[in-house]
Amino acid sequence: EEEDSAIVNRIFRDSMTNERQGNQDVQYDAKTGRVTALCLGTTLAAPFDHHWDLSTQVARLDALESLSLTSCKTLPTELGNLTRLRKLTLIGCKRMESFPENLFQSVHHHNGRSNSLEQLEELRILGIGAMIPPYILSQIASLPRLKVLQFSFHGNSDDEQLFYLQQFLRPNIQFTESLKELNLNRSHITTNGFNMLLSEIVPRYPNLRSLSLCKNQYSPS
Repeated sequence: EEEDSAIVNRIFRDSMTNERQGNQDVQYDAKTGRVTALCLGTTLAAPFDHHWDLSTQVARLDALESLSLTSCKTLPTELGNLTRLRKLTLIGCKRMESFPENLFQSVHHHNGRSNSLEQLEELRILGIGAMIPPYILSQIASLPRLKVLQFSFHGNSDDEQLFYLQQFLRPNIQFTESLKELNLNRSHITTNGFNMLLSEIVPRYPNLRSLSLCKNQYSPS
């Protein structure tokens, strides 16, 4: 059976449009030799034509617990095979327009196996395509163990921004009890949005211990 180190090298070769600008950082379990953490990507300064598609080979790293991707433009559906994944970080993925369907929701197969990222505990989305953040909550609502959530959004009006914030009140969200850290830095949150956060949203998440709202536009009264 192919070792994880060879699989990582294949992922790197298959994914990078320009290997000279690519980089990888890998952590292995000392006892098993399996890859448990992988950082993969190009520099944040890389031009758009050097943004890359994550290889489907990533699904073979089934011991992976932490994955960080920089300047990636698409995620494969097979990412849902990483049922041990706890942390997912997306940085500078400005060409990414959507996530694979059902990536965060359980898909049960006839053989009894279930594929999804439902074990995810930490999701950080930094500098990603504008189409994703406003609708991220509807896609990740079924994550029952999510503890850390970070993303930013940019409503074009106060009403649009309040609509985005109202998504935190969706009745189907399953991480209301588990969420401990929420980071909405650089989201252009105005005073009305700030008031909604404190009066309606924060009380919905009783175990929330950290709320970060740096570089927003509200004026606390």
